[in-house]
Amino acid sequence: MKGNKISTKRTIKYSTSVCPVCLKTVKARIIEDKDIVLVKSCEEHGDFRFVLSSDPEFYKSLYGSFSRLVKASKRKINQYYMFLTMRCNMRCPICYVDAGNKPIEDPSTEHVIQSANKLKDKHVSLMGGEPTMREDIHKIVRALRKNDNVVSVYTNGLKISDIEYLKGLITSGVNDIRLQFDGFNDETYKILRGMKLVEAKKKILSNLAMLNVPTVLEHVVARDLNEKGMLDTLEYAAGHKNIKGIGFNSYRNYGRASLGHERSVQNNEMVSFLAKHTSKNLPALATIRDDVLAFNKILYFLNNIGLIPIRSCFNHIYFALFRKNNRLDGLSSYINVGKIIKLIDNYQVSGKGKLSIMLELSGLLKHALSPEILKLMLLGRINEANLNDILIAQFVSPCDKYTYVGESAKYCFGQEIHPGEKGKEISQASGIKNIERESNH
Repeated sequence: MKGNKISTKRTIKYSTSVCPVCLKTVKARIIEDKDIVLVKSCEEHGDFRFVLSSDPEFYKSLYGSFSRLVKASKRKINQYYMFLTMRCNMRCPICYVDAGNKPIEDPSTEHVIQSANKLKDKHVSLMGGEPTMREDIHKIVRALRKNDNVVSVYTNGLKISDIEYLKGLITSGVNDIRLQFDGFNDETYKILRGMKLVEAKKKILSNLAMLNVPTVLEHVVARDLNEKGMLDTLEYAAGHKNIKGIGFNSYRNYGRASLGHERSVQNNEMVSFLAKHTSKNLPALATIRDDVLAFNKILYFLNNIGLIPIRSCFNHIYFALFRKNNRLDGLSSYINVGKIIKLIDNYQVSGKGKLSIMLELSGLLKHALSPEILKLMLLGRINEANLNDILIAQFVSPCDKYTYVGESAKYCFGQEIHPGEKGKEISQASGIKNIERESNH
C-alpha cells in the first residue's frame, strides 16, 4: 500500500485524510487509475495508496450523483449512539471498541437519564460493549421513549436468547433490535467472535420471529472468509418478514481487530459477489449492480427535491428488495432502471427533467415504496414503516485510517453520547470517533 511516487492519473477529488501511521491530517487526492485510489503523503512516513473501488464506472456514477444532489449543508443530526457500558459477555476478536478488556466504570443511571432527557424525537441506538449487561436498561428505554425517541438496541443477542428477557425489552418500549449476525457458519464465528455461535443465533432469530420483533441483521463481511454468508443471510431474510433490513458492513481494523487491512472489502466488491450468485429465492441478484445504482440515485434525487432526508455519507449505499412468496425481487421488477439512471444523470447536470423522473417513478412510489416509507427507513424508524414486503439492505465500507476522506465528516449522520463524560455527553461524529480509537490501540 505504501509507494515512492504519487500517481499523476486523473484526479477526481482533492481532499484531506490521515496518515495511517501517525494519524496526522494530510493532503490527499482521489484519482482514477485502473481502480479508484486514495493517494496521500505524510512528511514523516511517506506516500500511501489505498483502493476505494475496483469498479471505476460504478464509483464515478454514484459519486457524481451524490456530490451533485446531496448537500452537507442541509444535514440535520437525527441519529445518536448512546454508549451504556464497556462491559460485554463476549470477547470478539474484531471488537471495534475493545469492549470488556478495560475496567471502565459504567455511567450511573442518573447520568444516563440526564442525557436521555436532552433528546426528543430522535433515533437513539443503545450501544456498548453489550448494552443488555445493564440491569437498568428498561428504565433507560422508558426515559427515552417518554420523549418520543425511537430506540434501537445493538446486541450480540445472547441475553435475548431468553424469550422472557426479550419480552421485557419490548414491553419497556424498544422499537427494534440490531442483531450482530455474521451468517450460519461456526468457523466464521470462531474467527470473528471467538466462539461457535450458530445454534445460539438460530435460537435468537427464532425468538425475534416468534414475537415479530422488527429486526436489522448487522453482518460483518471479511475478504476470503464469509462473503458466502451474505447469501445465507439474504435467503433467511426472504422468508421472515420481521427482518426489515440487513447491514453488510466491511471488516475494519478498529479496536482490537487485527486481521489486517487486506481483509476489508469495498462496497462494489460486495455488490459484485452477490451479482454472481443468483438463485430461485434471490432473483434480484441478477440485476443487483444496476439496481443499486438506480436505487441510490433515486434516493439522492428525492433528497435533492426535498422529499426525503439523506443522513449518511457516500460510504453507505442502499439496496431495496421486495418479498414475493419467500423470494426477493429487485428494483428492475418495478421500473426501467436504465432509463431512471439516464434521467437522473441528466437532471444532476442540467437541473431539468424533474417531471419526467417523477412520472417514471410513479408506479414504484405509489405501489411498492412510497416516499414516506423511504423517509421513515432513512430516519431509522423501521418499526413505523410498512416494510413487511420490503427489505432494505445496506452496504457499508466505514472510514478507517487507510480510507478516510476528509469531506466524509460533513455527512456523518450520527453522533456518540457518552453519558459518563460530564460536559461531553454529545461527542464528535461517530465515524471520526472510530478513527480516534485507532490511535489508542
